[in-house]
Amino acid sequence: MNEEQIRIIIREELSRFIKSDRFIFEKNLQLMDGRNIQLGITTGTKIGGSGQKIGFFGVTPVIRQVVGQPYTASDIGIALKTLGLLNT
Repeated sequence: MNEEQIRIIIREELSRFIKSDRFIFEKNLQLMDGRNIQLGITTGTKIGGSGQKIGFFGVTPVIRQVVGQPYTASDIGIALKTLGLLNT
């Protein structure tokens, strides 16, 4: 494989990457200190779907928490603890 063939392959791969409507990471995404996530202000941004799992501050990810209605302070506290947003 010569240098020109390598350049063609790189151009093709970069083109697919740049034109894609999403980025798929197969490894952990690490943000260095002092870096922020900026979001648009017109439409809003969603994180995860109804069946997907999320966890904060090192807790095991769980699906969306369901609490009874009317909500009690206890129900809300348990849901927030399960997500890792409140300390036990």
